[in-house]
Formats: sequence, structure tokens, C-alpha cells
Amino acid sequence: MDVDKNIASPSLVKKVESLGKMAKTIITGKTEASQKAARMQREANRMKREEERIQRNADRIQRENTARYQQDTKRFKEEEKRLASEADEMDVRARHLGDVSNTVRTLLKQERTLYEGRSKDEGTNWV
Repeated sequence: MDVDKNIASPSLVKKVESLGKMAKTIITGKTEASQKAARMQREANRMKREEERIQRNADRIQRENTARYQQDTKRFKEEEKRLASEADEMDVRARHLGDVSNTVRTLLKQERTLYEGRSKDEGTNWV
């Protein structure tokens, strides 16, 4: 139903709208309130599905990050072992060539290690 709102009075426009709603209710067998409730239920269901999809994505991202962190940790541990082994080998080679070991060098750099100026006849001056 169409009514020219410029020509018709406001009360006539309301009556025609009311008749249109009533005709729709009679034809479909559903009231406007039940149709609105059905729309709201569909929207709630859609939002629930969207929430579940977002949660699945969040879970997937968390699993991926956890796996990546575990791989990085494993790689860092392997690199640590490799570097420690390489340092030990270099330390042994240096000692064979007459150098001071890294452990001794580290101890000599600490504040609790003291170098006393004594004569060479008394041995080392490190305390």
C-alpha cells in the first residue's frame, strides 16, 4: 500500500501503516514482535558463530606461537652448546700455545684477585 504523505493527513498515513502491518500479520501469520524476536535470535546465533570463529583463530595463533617459541628455545640451546664447545676447544688450543686459560683470565679480572708487587724470586705476584 502506498500513500502520498504530502497529500494525506498524518492520521490517514498512520491508519494505512497500521492496515499494512495488520495485513502482513494476517498473510504471514506472524506478528511484528515475533518477527523481531526471530531476527534478534538469528543475529544472536550469527554473533555466537563469529565468537567461536574468533576463538578458534586465537587458539590457532597461540598454538603457532607456542610451537615457534619451542623451536626458538631448542635452536638457542643448540647454539649455546655449540658456542660453549667451540670456546672450550679454543681455550685448549690457546693453552697449548702458551696462553692463559679463559677461566684464569676471568678470575684475574675480578676485584677479589690482587696483584702484589713482589720480587720475581718469590714466584707469582697474583693473590
